[in-house]
Amino acid sequence: MVRRLRYLALVCCCLGLVVVAPGLARAQDAGAPDAGDASPVEPLDYPEQVRTPIRFEYESLAVEGLCDMPPVDTGWVPANSPIQVRFTFGITCGYRILMDGYAVGSWPDRPGPQLSFRGQSLGGFYEMTYTFDFDVSVRLDVEIAGVQITEEIDIPYVPDLHFGLYDKKRFTPFLLIGNPDRPFEIQDDIPYTHIIRIDLLQLMGTSIPSDLLGVYLDIYLSGYAGSRFEGRRIIVETNQSNPEFTFPPLEFTIENEQKWLPTNPADATPMSRATYEGAATHYAALSIFPEVTLELMGNQFMNLPLFEIPFPLPDTDEYWIFDPVSFGLGLPNLFTADRMVVGAAEIGEEVEGKLTIQNVGGHLLRGEAYVDPPFYVPYPPRFEVAPDGAVYLPVKFRPTLPGLATGDLILYSNDPNESPKVVRLEGIGCEEGGVCEVPEDAIWTCEIERKCGCQASDHDPSAPLGTGLLVLLALLWIRPWNRRRR
Repeated sequence: MVRRLRYLALVCCCLGLVVVAPGLARAQDAGAPDAGDASPVEPLDYPEQVRTPIRFEYESLAVEGLCDMPPVDTGWVPANSPIQVRFTFGITCGYRILMDGYAVGSWPDRPGPQLSFRGQSLGGFYEMTYTFDFDVSVRLDVEIAGVQITEEIDIPYVPDLHFGLYDKKRFTPFLLIGNPDRPFEIQDDIPYTHIIRIDLLQLMGTSIPSDLLGVYLDIYLSGYAGSRFEGRRIIVETNQSNPEFTFPPLEFTIENEQKWLPTNPADATPMSRATYEGAATHYAALSIFPEVTLELMGNQFMNLPLFEIPFPLPDTDEYWIFDPVSFGLGLPNLFTADRMVVGAAEIGEEVEGKLTIQNVGGHLLRGEAYVDPPFYVPYPPRFEVAPDGAVYLPVKFRPTLPGLATGDLILYSNDPNESPKVVRLEGIGCEEGGVCEVPEDAIWTCEIERKCGCQASDHDPSAPLGTGLLVLLALLWIRPWNRRRR
């Protein structure tokens, strides 16, 4: 009886070592891996990238007053001239700009994916339209063939004094700082062009035959109109990953710069909203050249020299805020148990459990598993999981010593929010011929939507072992002693 009490004391002492020093137990359980099980190679690097097409577009149709320029009135020019002209004209302009590119999520930068915006080569398009509508008046104070003519004449809207400029051009977005196309400029020129000839005697309603005398006003025009544009920033408002505080919006001001995108690991496709802002400057200048020609009996009698009437128009600055664009990034999202009981096995034997690895994200999940003896995984330890799919990773336990063994299964993957993922492993080694099973109070079922196909322990390694496990381990030691005594 005394001898049995001594053995019980020894058993309690050993159990105390298991409880107080789980690290020591793990070290004792370590053993050489079998060929073809644990992988000796270094973990793979998992750089990844997700691109989502994105388009920013801004359009201002050609409507009157868009250019913010009041109607232009030249007054009577040139001063003190016997023939003077007066021009009034309005400007109508319209613009359309679109930019095609990508919202790019890239990793393995931690603690999450890096967001950037990349424009497609020549994926930007800018279109500009200017229209000038003229009204012309003439003042005469001349003597022609002995006839004094003093009159102001409104020239009606004939023959359609309507002149337009148009241009379009491509560029590479997004015209932020560092883009070689910034600032982008588009311009159309009006060459020295004859736009209209007006028969002044006909307008005055004189009875002088045109084949005898003709007085004509010719108008020539030249000028240019254009626009300069540059991107100022892209503002991104992200989903709230944590309801306890607000993430400030991301602001991109440099071409292709990257910023950390705060995402909620539970989101399969984190959604964001981007707003593009840019500054445009519109400019134009016109010069009008009137010329008066007198003809007698079909021959040119007099030609007043040309004079220029310049109209330098003030630049117009506008700040364009494009309509917000929503986009999503389909990220891989690994989901598995935090702990797993592989099972119980006699020393020298093997037990296998299966760990379910799910991809609850929106992009292909790629990864690999690593673990130290006495736990093993098949070789090669790599896996791929399609979105909303699952794989079952075999995990083997081969004890070399009796008692509780623990280890860490490390999952490296392209999950931008959780890599590596550590799964706590537990196994129980049994002496040959003893009771060898996992007690019920050390088993729990994975709390995930899909049937996980694994058993995991709710035991905290830093806490005392449960009563059932203590009794089981005591029996494992006592029964061999009874067998040896007989």
